[in-house]
Amino acid sequence: MSWKRISFVAAAAMLLSLLLCFLAGLLIHETGDLIALLGPDLGLSKREVQQFSSIFGQLRSADLRFPVIPTFLLSSASAWLVSAIRLKNAAVRILLQVLLSILLILLLFVITLLLTNVNTIRFANALLSILTILTA
Repeated sequence: MSWKRISFVAAAAMLLSLLLCFLAGLLIHETGDLIALLGPDLGLSKREVQQFSSIFGQLRSADLRFPVIPTFLLSSASAWLVSAIRLKNAAVRILLQVLLSILLILLLFVITLLLTNVNTIRFANALLSILTILTA
């Protein structure tokens, strides 16, 4: 592997992990507003929308700790995987790289979001607790 490719993969991974952490933080901080906006479309009653909006509105001032190292390592592996696609037909290669990139970025975003600590509690654990309350 050439130094040019290694530096490209490292730079892409660094930018991708920073972007993913930023977007995860933005989504967590704005969850209350998102529920207020999308709640009626999701079939929630007006009372439920108000309750969930006020509960999740408290996340706006939450302390967030992002999984920077795991996100960087997974982003590096993803960038290397996308750059490793070698086909003679440029159109097919670019199409495969774009589709794989979109799929991997979405997967990495979900992983970053779930591994983020919100006030020392992992976001995935909080979601599981909320789901058990809602299904009970």
